[in-house]
Amino acid sequence: MALVKIITGPKNSGKTTAAMKLIEKIRNEGGRPGGFISAAETIEKKAYNLVEIRTNRRIPAVREEFAASDSISGWEKYDFSRFYFNRTAYSEAEAIILDMLKLPMDEQPDAVFLDELGPLELRGGGFMNAALSLIPDFRGTVCLVVRDSLVDEIMKKLGLSRDSVEISAVNPPGAL
Repeated sequence: MALVKIITGPKNSGKTTAAMKLIEKIRNEGGRPGGFISAAETIEKKAYNLVEIRTNRRIPAVREEFAASDSISGWEKYDFSRFYFNRTAYSEAEAIILDMLKLPMDEQPDAVFLDELGPLELRGGGFMNAALSLIPDFRGTVCLVVRDSLVDEIMKKLGLSRDSVEISAVNPPGAL
């Protein structure tokens, strides 16, 4: 079973930045991080890409709006969010993660990051299937990025308890 670490904090508190720093630390120590970081396309955070950590490949995953000429095939809007989610992007990410588990042990990542688990995963979408596959089968560390208000629900959905995970809280700028 994987060692599970959760990076948590309020919305816009620097959870993804904390995950990126941990990825860099792992690389600097000669490790092999894998998985995905959700990166905003612009400062306004109206669209996000899933960035594959090993290759830096960007997959459009979340958008707030579309131009009239854009195709929205494969994108879904849910009542819990102002965003549209690209189900194809998450299916592709899941396939990449599951393929990592098939690699010889010496080629597998040391840590797999899933940024971010939230309301979509609580409904069974997004990274949920990848997380459910990784946690029992992966022999490294699984780092999950989760908003603080959803940690308990996500852990319950994944069959985890607080004593079985390492939780690191990120404090927003200006917090004590």
